[in-house]
Amino acid sequence: MAKYKPGQSGNPNGRPKGSSDRRNIFKAFVIPYKKELIEKALKMALEGNELMLRLFLERLLPPKPREELIPLEINLTHNFDYKDRCKAIDNALDKGEIDLSTYKVLADTALRRFEGIEVNERLKVIENDYEERRNKEA
Repeated sequence: MAKYKPGQSGNPNGRPKGSSDRRNIFKAFVIPYKKELIEKALKMALEGNELMLRLFLERLLPPKPREELIPLEINLTHNFDYKDRCKAIDNALDKGEIDLSTYKVLADTALRRFEGIEVNERLKVIENDYEERRNKEA
């Protein structure tokens, strides 16, 4: 059976007066020593303490942004060369410049673009053939 009725607070009096939450405790006890704590942690990391080193690498150094532009050596002329672009994307993956998920997105995009260009070229051939037949009939 429920201890409280629906709509009834489990703590009707609220937090006791004068009690502190974590933020206030942190402000009171840690902030005054912030500089010294960071210097100590950095010293420990530099002396080979693996936990402190991991802390600095994982928490304090910002991760590489996902939205960062990736420099790929691709010929950006109007002549779309699918093979050259795929080679550049493959090379970027091999060099560790992009991860596998980025590789997949780039490769899929290149393929869709190549297919679109191929369809447009075929459509132009069909349209030209149609115009030639129409002109002959006229």
